[in-house]
Amino acid sequence: MLNPGQPLNAPPRIAIHEAGHAVVAHVLGVHMESSSIIHPVGGAGSYSIEAQLEEIKARGLDMQATAQAFRQVGRNCIAMALSGRIAEELFAAEGVSCEQAYAGDEADIEDMFYRLGLDDPARQRERTKLRNEEHERATRVLRENAAAVTSVAEQLAARKTLAAQDLADIITPAQKR
Repeated sequence: MLNPGQPLNAPPRIAIHEAGHAVVAHVLGVHMESSSIIHPVGGAGSYSIEAQLEEIKARGLDMQATAQAFRQVGRNCIAMALSGRIAEELFAAEGVSCEQAYAGDEADIEDMFYRLGLDDPARQRERTKLRNEEHERATRVLRENAAAVTSVAEQLAARKTLAAQDLADIITPAQKR
């Protein structure tokens, strides 16, 4: 399993970063279309919440239940966006961090805050509370599923890109039950 002080042949930080996103997305039910470490900024995961939001709308839920379901999707996406950096902190050896990937992750978080109606600076306390809660949740998911992070990172390092089915095939057997 990955840990600080890992050997030099361990997966690169960007593979660990992207593996963190993929594992948290899988566990929380955010559909990852793919994950790659050959993106111009170092790595990229492709996911879409639009399909999830359309599925919620199609359920015909009342307004309160729909709003609650939308909020949960937003929370899941915030946890997933935070998980790349957390995976690096938990599992990567010292080395160059993925600063450009962090910028993309922060943009995703800001997008979720906007979608959740938390883009007003007056709601900073609520944003901070939500971010802290999702940071804790993502950290817990990653710790509980360290074997899955290891497996995905190793496969990303070897194959460079993994499609949604590849991710599910790797994560599901290694996932903590």
